Amino acid sequence: MRLTPFLVLALLTSAIVATQVIGQAQFKSPHERQRLDSLIESLCSRHPAPSPKRMVPMREEKAVWKAVDELMSLGPKAFPALIDHFEDERYSYTEDNTTGERIAGPSVNRTVGYLCFHIVTAQVQKYVSWDEPDPRDSPGYYSTVVPWVKKDAVEWIKGRVDKPLWELQKENLSFVIEQNEKLLKDFEKDSREEKLCKEAIKKNTELIAQLKRTQKPLPSRNPRPRFER
Repeated sequence: MRLTPFLVLALLTSAIVATQVIGQAQFKSPHERQRLDSLIESLCSRHPAPSPKRMVPMREEKAVWKAVDELMSLGPKAFPALIDHFEDERYSYTEDNTTGERIAGPSVNRTVGYLCFHIVTAQVQKYVSWDEPDPRDSPGYYSTVVPWVKKDAVEWIKGRVDKPLWELQKENLSFVIEQNEKLLKDFEKDSREEKLCKEAIKKNTELIAQLKRTQKPLPSRNPRPRFER
């Protein structure tokens, strides 16, 4: 079959509509979708991105954080539209550079896509903190089932559009447990690493039991930088 220009355009249009439907499926009216789109637009700063050499991050973006609060309140039904913006390179806000690579500057500029990813993961990703030792280099601390790459995230959300948040959290906790179980057999007995893995498995298993019992989501993390909280 020869693809005429008209047919090619029709196929491309169908593909675009198919990706948009994912983001529209949870909304009962165009008004709800328009509100969601407006909130995501509000994640874009009204100011140009400052130099990373700037010592004090910009703190006047109240509209950004108000939109974040409203998007968080929408829960999983906002996820498809947020995922649609994972590659949005527009400037959103500036925060302290806590990566340890401060040679690049004391602050770092974040994009709308970066913030959209963190609004989703702040609700889905769960980790259990440890009293000792410091968990930041521990298995599962940064683990999330939400893919960072947009096309992978679109595939991930397709089969989960109708799932409640507590089930998505349970999936993430199971992922953390699976990671720790794989690593556990490689660690020496009574080592620091073995202790961390066993503690992570135990505590996250307890959280899964809680989710199954209550069928209510665990509290979400705050996606804002610390100076904005």
